[in-house]
Amino acid sequence: MSEKKADFWKIIFTGGIAAILPGVALVINSLTEYKKVQPPEESREEQRSKYSFWCDPYHAIDGKTLPTTLITTDKVDIPFFTWEDKSFGEWSPVERCQEVARRLQVFNEKHGDFFKYITGGSLNNYPVFCISKTKNNSDNCNEDNLLITLKKGEDKSKVLREIIAFQTEAIRVKRGNSSNSEIILDIEQYIKEAPRIQSKKRVISH
Repeated sequence: MSEKKADFWKIIFTGGIAAILPGVALVINSLTEYKKVQPPEESREEQRSKYSFWCDPYHAIDGKTLPTTLITTDKVDIPFFTWEDKSFGEWSPVERCQEVARRLQVFNEKHGDFFKYITGGSLNNYPVFCISKTKNNSDNCNEDNLLITLKKGEDKSKVLREIIAFQTEAIRVKRGNSSNSEIILDIEQYIKEAPRIQSKKRVISH
């Protein structure tokens, strides 16, 4: 190869490298910045809720087979509410079970582990139970966090103790009259205290 040709290819090669290097540097810097802003994998996992909610229409509990709203966590199921009472208007026990599980799951997916309490309150002049991020939410029940509507005049404390799957210290009641007792159900405490069963295949999932 002549000296002129060698110089020509040297210029092309070094010029091409010089043109490419800034682009490579830009890509490397972009990837570095991306890594900086991404939370570690374990942090992203922690942001996801640890729980899910679903309805088992044929759950065996206390010698009975009842529609049961369940909490699933760490591959175990925790019975939450059982549905035996048929006096909820047009709602059958299975329909009530499914709807309560759906509402819990929807709220859970929106708010994750900030979802900690169920509180008693009032909505449209009916006694209700609401899903809450704080203990003091009885005056903030609305259509978005509504969980269960009771009949007018029903005792919220009595109803909650009838439908809760296991009696625990997670339920706290500040007595008022039959329709306005202040009710707080600490979900995390309930999960710690309630018995666990091996998670089974879901018949109806939400």
